[in-house]
Amino acid sequence: MEWIFPIIKRKLSDELHSHLTIVYSNHTEADIWYKQELEGLQKRFNQQLQVTFFVENTTNPHFTQGEITQTYLEALINQNIKPHLIFGICADEAVSDFVRDRLLFLGIPSRDIHQTNIPQ
Repeated sequence: MEWIFPIIKRKLSDELHSHLTIVYSNHTEADIWYKQELEGLQKRFNQQLQVTFFVENTTNPHFTQGEITQTYLEALINQNIKPHLIFGICADEAVSDFVRDRLLFLGIPSRDIHQTNIPQ
């Protein structure tokens, strides 16, 4: 997340017509990097940025409990009205591969899926 955060900020500031959706998944709330910064950007760019946090172990109503599922990805793709979607995945290898495989299954071309694996 460290390397992509400045890119996100620049895209939101420079491309006022752009829309970004960030789906962030982690084991606990404490494991979320840049949580306050992302929430601040979401408030500042509320028409351009949507952030959804998936946390495996939480009772916090501001987070979605559990893991990213194919059903969630289908809904995310179906609710998006943009003619062209590009996906960036930054996660540990298992999660990254799961999300990439589900996106491919759902018909997203591999050229539109960018994957970076982070160490656990």
